[in-house]
Amino acid sequence: MRNIGVSNFDVAQLEEIAHLPESADAPIASNQFMLSPFAPSFAFETAAWCLEHGVAVVAHSPLGSMQQAKALAHETIAGIAAKHASLHSATQVMLRWAIQKGYCVIPGTGNPAHMVSNLEVYGAELSADDMARLDGLKDHKSFFYMDMREAKRSGAAQPKEEP
Repeated sequence: MRNIGVSNFDVAQLEEIAHLPESADAPIASNQFMLSPFAPSFAFETAAWCLEHGVAVVAHSPLGSMQQAKALAHETIAGIAAKHASLHSATQVMLRWAIQKGYCVIPGTGNPAHMVSNLEVYGAELSADDMARLDGLKDHKSFFYMDMREAKRSGAAQPKEEP
């Protein structure tokens, strides 16, 4: 059996593909899109759809993308890291949040110490209260989010054909 992996697809696009006859032979296996606690509601709606339909959510930029320093310094993230017994950094808090949500994360680093630190999140758990506090950060307007929905629908993201 073959599978399809997609990137930056929203619920409407996922449903469109899922209803194609070809999807029986090649179902959607994963959807990679920008996802952190600061993402907009529609990203979480997409993640929920994916999890409900057995599509792996691959959260790219789980540490806040271009605004990683700002995200890691956010008072909620830093506060949880400061009080947590096992998660000693804001990075670990954000990675653990994503894992507990059921998302796959791909933190990029070439630093062996960061690799070890990233793997330590599997030995810890955030409380329900911590998760709720982190979930409350969604729709945070001061963080950048790459929203390609309108561009894809209007065709702006597609090259124009020559007449």
